[in-house]
Amino acid sequence: MLENADVEEATFFLSASWAERYPELATSIHDRGYTIGNHGYQYKSYDTWDQTKVSQDIQRGQQVLTEFAEEKPVLLRPPNGAFNQEVLGIAEKQGLSIIHWSVDSKDYQNPGTDQIIKNVLEQTTAGDVILFHASDTVKQTDKALPDIIKGLRDNGFTFSSIESLMTGAEPESSEVK
Repeated sequence: MLENADVEEATFFLSASWAERYPELATSIHDRGYTIGNHGYQYKSYDTWDQTKVSQDIQRGQQVLTEFAEEKPVLLRPPNGAFNQEVLGIAEKQGLSIIHWSVDSKDYQNPGTDQIIKNVLEQTTAGDVILFHASDTVKQTDKALPDIIKGLRDNGFTFSSIESLMTGAEPESSEVK
């Protein structure tokens, strides 16, 4: 779908167990040049697990996704967006940057195509990371995406991977006294 809409850059955070169930889709995402990020192996909230279990889940995700991406993912989106200081430390030790979204399409609620479009178009500003889902229970995202892509383009937005956003960022900072 993104390829047909001339969206050349995007980041897909894949649960490794999902990638194992749908290897042709995971391979297709990589083959189309999109970035694959780690979404863990199981889809369980890391902030409720002990550190060993979190570390093992991330490592298993890395192993599986490296096979599809042909390189180790460097980005992690913890399942449910749930993380704490311990998870941040584990990710850092494994060479991963934790990524969170800034605009939630709420497509997982299946609120209707028009509502998904509204959720995205009314909230998005420059540099936002928009959250969408690909799962068996999310039924309306594919129908909403063409209108979202057109609407964002009509508002002057372009599309990029998270890595491109990170490398193209020019942060402003000043010393805190």
